[in-house]
Amino acid sequence: MGFIGVVTLASGALGGCGESKRDGAGHGGTVAVSAAGGGPGTGEAGAPIDGADNGGAGAGGQGGGAGQGGAATLPPFTQLSAGGSHTCAVRADGRIACWGSDSDGQATPPSGTFSAVAAGALHTCAVASNGSVMCWGSNSDGQSTPPGGVFKTLSAGEFHTCGVRADRSVVCWGRNDQGQSTPPVGAQFRNVAAGFQFTCGLRTDLLVVCWGVRLTLGVVGTYTSLAAGFQHACAIAVDGSLVCWGDEQKEPGNARFVSVSVGSLHTCGIKTDGAVVCWGDDTFGEADAPSGKFVNLTAGGRHTCGIRTDGVTTCWGWDFDGQATPPS
Repeated sequence: MGFIGVVTLASGALGGCGESKRDGAGHGGTVAVSAAGGGPGTGEAGAPIDGADNGGAGAGGQGGGAGQGGAATLPPFTQLSAGGSHTCAVRADGRIACWGSDSDGQATPPSGTFSAVAAGALHTCAVASNGSVMCWGSNSDGQSTPPGGVFKTLSAGEFHTCGVRADRSVVCWGRNDQGQSTPPVGAQFRNVAAGFQFTCGLRTDLLVVCWGVRLTLGVVGTYTSLAAGFQHACAIAVDGSLVCWGDEQKEPGNARFVSVSVGSLHTCGIKTDGAVVCWGDDTFGEADAPSGKFVNLTAGGRHTCGIRTDGVTTCWGWDFDGQATPPS
């Protein structure tokens, strides 16, 4: 979700997983937060991976230190991951901030420093600075009970999570009713993208393989990154072209991309010129991308967020639980 998309991960967020109720929040709207101190990074967790829902307002991450004789300032976000109805981000100092629905604790991150974060439907996982994985939020299917070991990247789906270990093997945990948590044995991977009832991985030989509910990859080729959503996935080929498969998602013409993120029923990508283009369902404005240039992007259930080249974080789409209102 962010489905963690991947890109650089998601998720990216699983879409459409139950919206909850919070008074006073409207649909859509773009909220920008100026980022102080230092430029943004280019990775998305599960974005994610090398990269897609419910309750009250989410808790933010820990604040930064106060400046000399002035108001406290927070480090900028370097990587975003949008879940069903919440969003999480890694700051430049490694701390995580989350906002939006916190019905299951998915928007209440632990203390510590992290290199990547992946938001699922009702849970969130992150790679700590020592390579271990920590998860929080719903654990209804074991999706928040990660195995030990050192990980390079991870992706949070709806009810399962997958990660690439330091030895390039993939391990998944959580729901496995469709085989979505049973990766192929013996293969080595660059990254992985967890969707609803399926998972796709980018092998070290740049081929894409999927497991769980079968989504037929229409074009066989070599790819540099991929992202998974509710019932569709997309991958960027080595020439920058985009291929999408499953649930009638169509790629936008002949554009070339540097990253892509798949949400519930919409997809967004950053083109080679830094502009964002989105397509698919736009009921809540989630595919109505703003102008400007971006370095990081994440598509969630019904909302999308991105980091601009000037370090500003902007979100658009459904904001009923505050998932499209990043903290200042």
